[in-house]
Amino acid sequence: MKTKQSKNSNVITKARIQSRSIDAMEIELKSQIYNLKVDISELIKRNSLLVKQIDSDLRKNAELKSLISELETSNQFYKKRYEDISSEFNPLQEMGESLKLRIYELEERYSRLTDTLIQERQECTTELLTDIKWTVILTLKVGPKKALSALLGVIALRASGQFDERYYKSQLNFSTRNSNLLWHYVVNGAENQLNPNSAFNTHVYLHNYPDVLRAGINPFVHYIQSGRFEGRSSAPLLDDAFISIQPLHAETRDAAQAVTQPSESTEVQTDASNEEPQLETLPQTALSEPLSNEASKGTLINDIHWSVRTAIKYGIKRAVDGYRSVQVIRRQGNFNQAFYAEQVGLRLRPKHHVWHYVIEGSRCGFDPSPNFSAEKYLTFYDDVKASGREPYAHYLKFGIRENRTIVPSQSPFAENHSIPQEKGVPCGLEDRPTFEWLYQKYGPSTAQGLGPYDIRPDDDVLIAAEVGTHFLTQFELLGEQPNFVDAAANLGEQIPNAKVVASDEETVDVSIVIPVYGQLPYTLNCIHSLLSHTSKYSFEIIVGDDASLDSTQDVLPTIPHIRYVRQEVNSGFIQNSNSAASYARGDWIVLLNNDVRVVDGWLDELIDSFEAFPRAGLIGSKLLYPDGSLQEAGGIIWQDGSAWNYGRNDDPNRPRYNHARQIDYASGCAIALPSRLWRELNGFDTHFIPAYCEDSDLAFRVRSAGYETWYQPLAKVIHYEGKTSGTDVTTSVKAFQVTNSRKLFERWSEELSAHRENGVEPEFERERNIQKRVLVVDATNPTPWADAGSVTTTLTIQIFQQLGYKVYFVPQDNFLYERRSVQALQRLGVECAYAPYEVNFTSYMAKYGHLFDIVQVFRFSVAEKCLNDIRTFAPQAKVIFNNMDLHFLRLQRQAELIGDPTGLAAADAVKTRELEVINAVDFTVVPSTLEARILNELLPDTPVEVFPYMTEFVGTDVPYANRKDIMFLGGFGHTPNQDAVEYFMEAIWPHLKRKLPEARYIIAGANPPDKIREYADDRVLVTGMIDDLGPWFDRCRVFAASIRFGAGVKGKVSTAMAHGLPVVATTCAAEGMSLVDHEHFILADDPIEFANAIVELYCDEDKWTNMSKQGQMFVKENNSKGMGVKLAHSIIERMQSR
Repeated sequence: MKTKQSKNSNVITKARIQSRSIDAMEIELKSQIYNLKVDISELIKRNSLLVKQIDSDLRKNAELKSLISELETSNQFYKKRYEDISSEFNPLQEMGESLKLRIYELEERYSRLTDTLIQERQECTTELLTDIKWTVILTLKVGPKKALSALLGVIALRASGQFDERYYKSQLNFSTRNSNLLWHYVVNGAENQLNPNSAFNTHVYLHNYPDVLRAGINPFVHYIQSGRFEGRSSAPLLDDAFISIQPLHAETRDAAQAVTQPSESTEVQTDASNEEPQLETLPQTALSEPLSNEASKGTLINDIHWSVRTAIKYGIKRAVDGYRSVQVIRRQGNFNQAFYAEQVGLRLRPKHHVWHYVIEGSRCGFDPSPNFSAEKYLTFYDDVKASGREPYAHYLKFGIRENRTIVPSQSPFAENHSIPQEKGVPCGLEDRPTFEWLYQKYGPSTAQGLGPYDIRPDDDVLIAAEVGTHFLTQFELLGEQPNFVDAAANLGEQIPNAKVVASDEETVDVSIVIPVYGQLPYTLNCIHSLLSHTSKYSFEIIVGDDASLDSTQDVLPTIPHIRYVRQEVNSGFIQNSNSAASYARGDWIVLLNNDVRVVDGWLDELIDSFEAFPRAGLIGSKLLYPDGSLQEAGGIIWQDGSAWNYGRNDDPNRPRYNHARQIDYASGCAIALPSRLWRELNGFDTHFIPAYCEDSDLAFRVRSAGYETWYQPLAKVIHYEGKTSGTDVTTSVKAFQVTNSRKLFERWSEELSAHRENGVEPEFERERNIQKRVLVVDATNPTPWADAGSVTTTLTIQIFQQLGYKVYFVPQDNFLYERRSVQALQRLGVECAYAPYEVNFTSYMAKYGHLFDIVQVFRFSVAEKCLNDIRTFAPQAKVIFNNMDLHFLRLQRQAELIGDPTGLAAADAVKTRELEVINAVDFTVVPSTLEARILNELLPDTPVEVFPYMTEFVGTDVPYANRKDIMFLGGFGHTPNQDAVEYFMEAIWPHLKRKLPEARYIIAGANPPDKIREYADDRVLVTGMIDDLGPWFDRCRVFAASIRFGAGVKGKVSTAMAHGLPVVATTCAAEGMSLVDHEHFILADDPIEFANAIVELYCDEDKWTNMSKQGQMFVKENNSKGMGVKLAHSIIERMQSR
């Protein structure tokens, strides 16, 4: 029973187990079924999405099919349209080809006509020269009457066209020039029974017509002029008898034999004298009477008389030119004989007036009529003067067509007495004549020179010109057999002084683009100057060859330093320039004519100007001639669109030409633009093709784009003017100058309406944007790299410029032209005074005083000397006085420090004088609140303003760990600086040497005396003057301002802080600056405390870092130039309202 129960129990247990297993399986199956449902649901959702996607794709497909259908329809339409256009185009294309052919034919015809015209012109010139030469020789040999008879015969036979040169030449037993054959026949051939052609027999004509033989007339001349009209035969039958021919007069025969074949030695030589001709002093009969009564009959005879006479005296060339000018004036001119005779004051017969004017009068200042000034025409149009043409004839033949003015305005440099006026007052700019400059430059043979006071800004130009001359002559480039191959090889072997990039793979700063057409010698000279040029900028040289016809394409590609680009056809200056510039890869594009030689410093000055003038879009160079005279100092565009090369032919060293300024335009032979701007403007405008006025238009477009155009006088080039396009005013290209001037006027007439009329007040028009002027006066030219006072002067000048003033600077105590310091101002746009043009303040103010709205004077010692002249010659100007510091306070403190009663008395005397100056000016600025408080107490009614020391913020990236030295900075012409170093070395340095064994004491500043130099050892470095202070500040950890006496704000303190260098300073060094101790600097007067403060800063990196940042922030907020601009504007407003 138990067993059975046990079995049942086991069965039940198993069943329960199985039941549980089934339950678990059921649960598992349910779970799987649930998961399956979830999966199915997810699949259904995904399927639904897929169906939707398929539906969407189907819709899109349908849309694509529709779109494709539309495109196919459009394609069919445009295909049909293309076929229609093609059918229309084909006739046009055929017409175009026909027109091309017609144009080609016309060009060929024009070319043939041009060649014919040139040939005829050459033949006419040759005939005229031959006629004059033979007439002169015969006149000298047999007298004017017989010479004239021969000339008339030649003219008659030449006009008939019946003289056969080839036939006549076959009868001669010697060779001669064809131009001499007709003369030989008239003078000698007929006598020797030679015939002028195959149809005329000289022997028979004289035999049958003895009247001709008796008259001594050339038989063929008689036949041409009379015989044929009288029915006489040119070749009648001969009689059997021997016919004897009566010879010509013996003297004529001798002359004929002498000139049968004129040699070079018998030709009358052209007068090569460069002396200006003077009015003849011959007896009046010599001028009024012809050579003989017979020769005076008729215009032709008169022309011959003057031609011969001119050829004998001045040479054949001048006689030919004179003859041509006379004919032009007779045909087209309105020559006023009475007016001319009154000027000359001689009894001239009317028929001689025109000839006398052309040969003598125009060169002596006489005019052909009241309406035309020969002298002014030549002055205004330099190209005419250079061509040597007579001005009135040029005007009649070319000037009228080129729209040149008949009475041009007078250049201010043409007359020595010309001084521009404004409101009845001289404008004040010196106008010394050129001969005076030449005298001062070279002096008489006994001159000893002016020593250092004869240094001029452009003395380097003549040196550069000599280098260019040497290069040109070394390879005989201007000779008959130039050695281009060796010259190019020389350039190829030359190692450039700058980084010249010729590969496309290298980056480059500047792209110098040189458009050329011929003139290979000058192109090589230009390249030579560039390869010899030193610059901090890398540059590439791109030469754009406008299909030159000389050896340019053979020579230039052999020079490895350049990129040579050749045009397939000649396209003119504008298109050639644009094409060559399209290859430029630099940040700046410089356009340089090939007839230019650059002077040292040119490129750096040109490109640096874009940083000096942030709104500049175009910078132009100063152009000079090889002889050192000025060609252009910027350009002026007048109201009528005409232009001046400002300063042309004047002394380039004058102050007026040697400061940067905004200009109307710069001649395109040496200009620079940012590449980005050049491309935005699409280069030169092809509206002015082929050349002329494109540079003026470019300047207007630069300004229209929001930029400025500037002239930089320190960027100098020598321009061999006329070598690129020539100076011949008769060439066709030159005529475009007048045409394009008209285009320029039409395009920019609205802007030009604000310009002055031609020639009116050029000294003001050259800087039309200037409305306010300030004169800054200091003892000497500022040297901001050497002393803090000069930093103040320089920044004050820049502030006035930022406020819109033009700044003039006068060094009251020394007018020596100190190149570095003067140029530092000139490149910023300051017009400086210097010897030998200005040598004292009184004369300067007498000339220029009326110009100034404000006069800013620095230092008491200067103001004391200048104030009377300022009030006398510039009564309208407000005077601002900046004393840098109170002199009497500095002297008083120095005397108190050393216990000097005499020094105290001297300080008191200075105080009286200093206060008198302050009381006499309109406004006084002081650098510190202390000095303002003192003056307010002493002179309560005198306006005084605190004008803190300004410094340019520099900052630093050099960390604490990379620094280790201690620094002092100061010019040692200032006594407090010398005392500060001595005090540091004797009282402070001994405490530091042991505590800071790695530190050195650096003493920086100009002109250290011997006592300071003696401190130098392995731990003390005396540097002297330092140009770039940045690296020296960056190597130091602490600045020690150990000043014990003085006055005013100490610029060295804010300068150190501006460079991120923490400062330890005495009370005197920090006074008046509103600095907070242990925030901006550390204050210490006791020497031991001073040393401990240095150690504290030197060894605590966190404190050093924090004080460096605080000092830089303080300078930004309180000593920046921006602060100075706001304060100066406020001072000027207050001063002008008083």
